[in-house]
Amino acid sequence: MRKPATLRTILPPILAFSVGATLFAAYVAPFYGALDREAGSGEPAIVVENFDLPEDMPPERLPSGTTSEDTATGNPLPDVSGSMQDKPLERIEPRPPLSDLGLAAPVEQKPAESVPSEDKAAEGGLFYRPVALAAGRLAVGNRTIELNGIDIVEPDGSCSDINGDVWQCGMQARTAFRSWLRGRAVSCDVEGIDQNQELIRTQCTLAGTDVARWLVENGWARATFGGQYADSQTQAEKMLLGVFGRKPVAELPPSLNGASGAATGVAPIPLEGLVPDSTPPVQPQPESQPAEPNLPFPPVPQ
Repeated sequence: MRKPATLRTILPPILAFSVGATLFAAYVAPFYGALDREAGSGEPAIVVENFDLPEDMPPERLPSGTTSEDTATGNPLPDVSGSMQDKPLERIEPRPPLSDLGLAAPVEQKPAESVPSEDKAAEGGLFYRPVALAAGRLAVGNRTIELNGIDIVEPDGSCSDINGDVWQCGMQARTAFRSWLRGRAVSCDVEGIDQNQELIRTQCTLAGTDVARWLVENGWARATFGGQYADSQTQAEKMLLGVFGRKPVAELPPSLNGASGAATGVAPIPLEGLVPDSTPPVQPQPESQPAEPNLPFPPVPQ
């Protein structure tokens, strides 16, 4: 026997139908028939835009190249296909740049710095790229400059230290002078000196340092008797610098020349002419364990 329908079972479908109808009427129905709605009913109408030019438009308002016949035939745009084929292309002038930033400005060339020639610099006492012939003697081009106030130690000169050992101090002095000089330009006092002569005796400075004083202070030259560098030589002698020092150690230490082997009674092995041995090294054998005594087996249990 079927139960009668109650309001609780009928009300939800009715509400759902009502909500759906309301949404359809509010959002969907206005768009149907809107394009065909005629204006004048008092309601806002949607008008479709017409891109065709009207036939009664005055000629002065038509676009250039368009005639009233084109509007009647439905082709408001002029036909330029034939004119483009008949008339060749013409190159027009490029437009000017929008600003001066687009212009290629000429690069300003800086004037070249005037570098004095070596002869011009030599007239002012500046000599480039000097070469140390000895500690106190320089060669610049075709000139030779000797420093005043010092006794130059010649490259083949020898010295004797406090132990009586003789060594080539002149060669060592020239090497030290070249290392300090490094080809840098020297400034010499050439006032009242004929620069055409090959040998020039004068005072020179390097980066503000008196070259002769530097040689005497470091012991690579001797000061003339009673000269202005006598005090510098006295200080170098006290400190045993340069030619006043000991003979430089040039031999190998005993650990490298085999002296330690002689002290221990083992002959030193010469390092020259050694050829690596291709035989594999002998692997140490493990120590053998002592053999156990040969004892008789115990008697069989009864």
